[in-house]
Amino acid sequence: MSLRNIRGALVMPVAMAWAFGFMAAFLTLSLVPPFFQAGRGPLPRLWAKGVMWIYGIKAEIRGEKYGSRPGPKIVVFNHVSTFDVIVLALIWHKNATIVYKEDFHRIPIMGALMQRMGFIPIKRKKRDQALNSLTKAANALKGNDLTLFISPEGTRSGDGKLRHFKKGPFHLALATKAPLVPLVLTGLENVMPAGYWFARPGKFTAEYLPPISTEHWLKKSLPEHIEEVRNTFLEKVPSADC
Repeated sequence: MSLRNIRGALVMPVAMAWAFGFMAAFLTLSLVPPFFQAGRGPLPRLWAKGVMWIYGIKAEIRGEKYGSRPGPKIVVFNHVSTFDVIVLALIWHKNATIVYKEDFHRIPIMGALMQRMGFIPIKRKKRDQALNSLTKAANALKGNDLTLFISPEGTRSGDGKLRHFKKGPFHLALATKAPLVPLVLTGLENVMPAGYWFARPGKFTAEYLPPISTEHWLKKSLPEHIEEVRNTFLEKVPSADC
């Protein structure tokens, strides 16, 4: 076992204690709505920074001006590992939400907190319920200064290679005409490889790319638009098809 693995395994109990203790405190804070609303942006970032400090992980955030532009937008990110949750928390702000796998509800404290935050769960294997979740996301986006995070791959790659994109996020863009902002995550496959229950010291990059307008998108040309967006990712990360 490498020194990085040994360190990660040794500090995991400390990281877990911080992560779940902090989430429990944040969940308790939800009983006082004004304080809870005020903490929606800074507290997730503080939570993420604590986990990263314990594990010895550093981040480089690029293109933040694209992620912080006002108005509704859909941020599509490549889903690399479980540590993506920490990455998104690190760049979180109060006017943000996420479409997430409903399986997170099984995780004590975290599942309850995600529901209290008003995030949008989705059951991928149940088409009707998945469509209802996307409709809810579309209604939340329309006319609001909201950032919606969603992964078009739908599941973790584990190795950093880009999988095929599902159509859900792009139907959402078609319905709302909100711009798509690609968020490319690299290095996470080394920080928390597939099958690991702990993270390892290292560095990752989260890079926002320029927004892609969806104003003139048409349903009949949706496959071409999906390919266009996927190609922007492939300029930064390898394809799983290679």
